[in-house]
This record gives sequence, structure tokens and C-alpha cells, in this order.
Amino acid sequence: MSRTAVKRVLYSNPRIFYMASHAHRTLVRGRCLIEKRYHQRQNTAPVNPLEIIYINPGNIRKISNKYEGKLQIDGYYSPILNGEWDQQVSLLSEYDLFYSIIERIQEGLPWEETDYYNRVVSEINETDNWYKWGCRTIDDFEKRCQSLDELAANIKSQGYQTQRDLKNSSADPIESDRSGRKSHFYPPEMHEITINIGRDGELILNDGRHRLAITKAVGIKQVPVRVAIRHTQWQEKRNQLASNGSATVSHGFSNHPDIVDIL
Repeated sequence: MSRTAVKRVLYSNPRIFYMASHAHRTLVRGRCLIEKRYHQRQNTAPVNPLEIIYINPGNIRKISNKYEGKLQIDGYYSPILNGEWDQQVSLLSEYDLFYSIIERIQEGLPWEETDYYNRVVSEINETDNWYKWGCRTIDDFEKRCQSLDELAANIKSQGYQTQRDLKNSSADPIESDRSGRKSHFYPPEMHEITINIGRDGELILNDGRHRLAITKAVGIKQVPVRVAIRHTQWQEKRNQLASNGSATVSHGFSNHPDIVDIL
């Protein structure tokens, strides 16, 4: 049976969908527990793939180019990686999706006049079988833009809520659209904004570009995130802190969101 046929059976039968999604969520939680225990053997500072920390979205200025949006890397949900990956980044301020969402929310610029809208429409027109965010056509993409407007309005009026809080509501139109059905197959923590942490503790966006841009545009000061990747050198700093206490932490790191729980 083809992958498409399997999806058709899953999505057309609520009972089968529930059983399959529940089984997969349980499997993922089990793998995260195994990974957490593995990290406990290797590190003194804890690494929990499902842990949520809170950050100021204004402190994220870059997006990862190498591991952007990847849920698993080498079989891990929250790996510790060495190398130059934390230097392979782009400025969010130069990313059309990011600044277009801010222009839309803060200045009321019509979607049709944003660089983001025009780039995506060009891609749809020029690419055979284009598919992204559950969209295949310009009409689909325009509905997606409307969903972003709804999400911005919800965040502005209700504040930013965790994915677990939103699990049984329709307050997140992005997760409620047809592309959001896959969200049932993972614990809600897996659908938070994800960040990477570089060697010097720099917060780098991994995934959740739309929501991060919206939080910045409406002035949210604290959002929940999941750490996808930590640089080896950063984890060594955390391990040193866990072993030797707060006296080993420089003043600049004392309020770091990935350290405060260790102090």
C-alpha cells in the first residue's frame, strides 16, 4: 500500500486515526525518555527532549541554515553537536517571511503587497506540484495567510499559550488546518517553537518562524520553546555549572534561560 493510501485510510477512519496517533505519541515519548537517560549518563546538566523553557522572543535574531525545522537529527530529538553549525545562520531581519509578517501586523500592509506573499505566489506559479504548509494552490496559500491573521489576533487578545494548552482548542489556526493533522502523532511539546543554542549560549531559531514573528510583532515578552540542539561547548558550560555551582558562571550567563533551572 502506498504512503498516500495509508494516509487516506488513517484520516478517513477516526478510530484507526486515534489508535495510530496514540501509539506513535507513546513511541515518541518512550524514545525521548531513553534519550533523556542517555544524556544523564553523559552529562551532569540535564537534557530533556520534551522540556520547555521560556525565552524573550526579542533575544532571537538569527535562524539556523543547517538544521532548520528538523525534528530528529541522527536519531535524536535533542542532540548535543560539535562543529560549525551554529555559525551557519541568517539574520531574521533579512528574511522576507519574518519582516513581511511584522509589516502585516504592525503596519496593516496587505498580504498581496508583502515580499513573502509575492515570493510564494511566484514559486507556486513556477513549480510543478508545489506543496508547503498543507497548500497546493494560491487559494490555499491565501487561506493560510488568513490563518496567520487569526493566530495573530488570538495571541494579541489571549496571550501566547503552550501547545499543550491549545491541544483541545481551535485557538491556533495554524495547527488546526489540514496540515495540522500530523500534530496528533507527536506530543504537544514537539510543536512548540524550537531553538538551537550555540557555543556561547546564543539563541538561534530552529523552527516556528511564523509564531516567533507574530510574538515579536504584537510585543509578547515571554514564549515557551523547546531546545532542539545544543552545541557541545555550551553543554560543557552547563555541565561545569551543574558540577561546581553558580560561582563558575560568568555574570552574562546568570540569567540565561537554559541555565536558570540549574542554579
